[in-house]
Amino acid sequence: MFCSASLRYTFLIVICLQVFIPIKANELKLGEKYVSLTQPLQEQINDLARNGGGTINIPTGVFIVEGIIIPSNITLKGSGPNSTILALPKDSSNFLLASESFVKNKQYSNKYGGIRDLTLKGNGSSKVKTDLLTIKSYRFTITNCVFSNSSRHGINISAQSLNGSSNKNGFAEIRISENSFDKNLGAGVYGTNATNRGVADVMIYANNFNANGKVGYYQIHLERSAGFQIYANQMYAGHLGDISASKASAFFLRDNNFDGSKTIGKENEINQVIVETSGWGTAIISGNIFHEHGKNKTQRTMLKLLTTKQSKVIVSNNIFKSEYNSFKDISLTEEHKKNIILDSNLSNHR
Repeated sequence: MFCSASLRYTFLIVICLQVFIPIKANELKLGEKYVSLTQPLQEQINDLARNGGGTINIPTGVFIVEGIIIPSNITLKGSGPNSTILALPKDSSNFLLASESFVKNKQYSNKYGGIRDLTLKGNGSSKVKTDLLTIKSYRFTITNCVFSNSSRHGINISAQSLNGSSNKNGFAEIRISENSFDKNLGAGVYGTNATNRGVADVMIYANNFNANGKVGYYQIHLERSAGFQIYANQMYAGHLGDISASKASAFFLRDNNFDGSKTIGKENEINQVIVETSGWGTAIISGNIFHEHGKNKTQRTMLKLLTTKQSKVIVSNNIFKSEYNSFKDISLTEEHKKNIILDSNLSNHR
């Protein structure tokens, strides 16, 4: 039985899925063929979108889902990340959720909506590269979700459509908060740039990142990071490192905990965090803890800054801690050193 109830004014839809037997989260085995929720969920989304949008509540259970298209003004809400799990089928080459503007190659982005209180689980295949959630939207919110086992990225914030065309309007003010990103082969959060209209003004805060990026990415990997605020995140065991932020301007990186004890790096070089400014780019990097407890003898830089002669960067009140003297706190672009202010940073090495 599939049923829905609509409340007039709030546009709240309640989905009853009596044909699906709820399955405990720890019983999910990748590749098992549970009944697909794709068609009924997409139909409910489309019906709600035609009536101006709203929230769809998805009940407790594990549901097989792929290729769900999210129009503007639609929010998907589960019963909690340990209770409502949306999982890709085995060997699926499809995305799990994506903005309508991305899938249908629209010139203008989605507006509003979001997802919350869900787990999105990939199929773990390294042969087929798919993202769990692709966003091409303005003011989209992602809260209290788990993104795990993706064959590529947990979240891809894309300035391009599926066919590679660029967006004609700017889009920004995406909020990513209180989520967990675990063992995605790509980045936990990836930002795709475009030639004319890029992603900007995104807030990424109070999230947990664990062991993402095995196929060659940082846990947060941004091709463009203008107006980004990244703060109060816990980051551990990133494969290449924790953050790579290119084309940074009006960029804030603060109050994060970077634990690089399990970081592998690339070609005997490990850069835990890289910030690259462009043009007149400005950045404030403050209040972060960088620490390393492993026995890896590879030369490691905890914070690498790549700047231009016009850049203005403040690095203040950070703690750099390692058990080994082979680790360098900060790497600077020497010819632009005068444009970088270093203030009250604490270095503690054995």
